[in-house]
Amino acid sequence: MSKKINTVANINAISAEFIKSYGSRPIKTTLPDSINSIEEAKKYLTDLYNNKEDYHCDDDAGDCLRGISEQDANHMNYLMNEVHKYLADPCMFLLELSGHNMED
Repeated sequence: MSKKINTVANINAISAEFIKSYGSRPIKTTLPDSINSIEEAKKYLTDLYNNKEDYHCDDDAGDCLRGISEQDANHMNYLMNEVHKYLADPCMFLLELSGHNMED
């Protein structure tokens, strides 16, 4: 257990050092300009999930994804608002991607 805690502490320290040196960390997901359909909403959430950059859909991206730029966080928040226009429950979609079936 202590090794796991130390590993998490090491990752956090490395992340903090990177942010201090470079200002922000790049994100892996290519952010679209906008979301204009159910398919685009699902693709965006799937891309976030596959890149391990998914977060709770009702939260602020900048609060959840430590170290990303303010510009990326703001655009991700905009995109998540767009996703909500096309998917009734984007969080459920993310849970289904992770293999959780909430209907059982």
